[in-house]
Amino acid sequence: MKTKLKIKGLLILLHLSFFLNVQAQVKFDTVIDTNIAAKPKEITVKLEANYMRHYLWRGALFGSDDVSQPTIDIGYKNFGVILGANLNYIPKNLPKESYQKNVVFDEQDVEIYYNNKIKKLAYEVKIDGYFYFNQINSPSTLETAVKFEYPLIKNISAYTENVLDIRSYKGSLYNYSGVKWEYSKKQNDFAIQTGVSFCNEKFSNAYYGTSINGVLFVGGKAAFTHHFKNFYGSIAGEYYKYTNENIVEAAERSYTTNFIISVGKELQILTKGRRRK
Repeated sequence: MKTKLKIKGLLILLHLSFFLNVQAQVKFDTVIDTNIAAKPKEITVKLEANYMRHYLWRGALFGSDDVSQPTIDIGYKNFGVILGANLNYIPKNLPKESYQKNVVFDEQDVEIYYNNKIKKLAYEVKIDGYFYFNQINSPSTLETAVKFEYPLIKNISAYTENVLDIRSYKGSLYNYSGVKWEYSKKQNDFAIQTGVSFCNEKFSNAYYGTSINGVLFVGGKAAFTHHFKNFYGSIAGEYYKYTNENIVEAAERSYTTNFIISVGKELQILTKGRRRK
């Protein structure tokens, strides 16, 4: 029992060490940060640590269960950089067919983005780099992506994300489009997003080992966030239903779910040297 507690304590310390030293894996939501009018003399910094029941990537279960994907997002004007990592809480449970050895830290990711608005239409363009360690048949790769978001009625917007791989899986295309609802009251934020995912044959072959051109899954995410005095906390749930028989057979399941707990802090740093909390 004491040995298990020591191992868990060590994992927590490793988690905090990675987080504080800006080692982070990025799970990017399709939702754009529509607060485009950032103050030009401020650098924004967002730190977030979390727990995820599954490593869920575009509807597919990757890696092991019980993972953390802390991130740091640094923005200035309309530009930003996100650094992230994937940390395995229970590395001994990593699938032997996919890993060379049991590791806590197995992935480092970098995102460079630019966002803006044309009247009501918000958009974001970005380049994502994914770098994997000790993983079998998981080459590092680069992707380009563009997102659009447009308000429909009060609190409801339509969005679309289009991703193209430009390195290891060249020509792999992925799209996720749908609607989202957001509502804020006092210190609480509520959000629900639903959507449909499309992919081409190169994408389904690379990530599922099968060949389809069409709908990959339907599903969505619901989240609740509460803002405390100096930080925020949130809980979220995800559900994705596969719509293609070949994908169901390849994934050995008809749907995937996830549960996420996050804590974070947002800062604005004046470029003149004075910090504002």
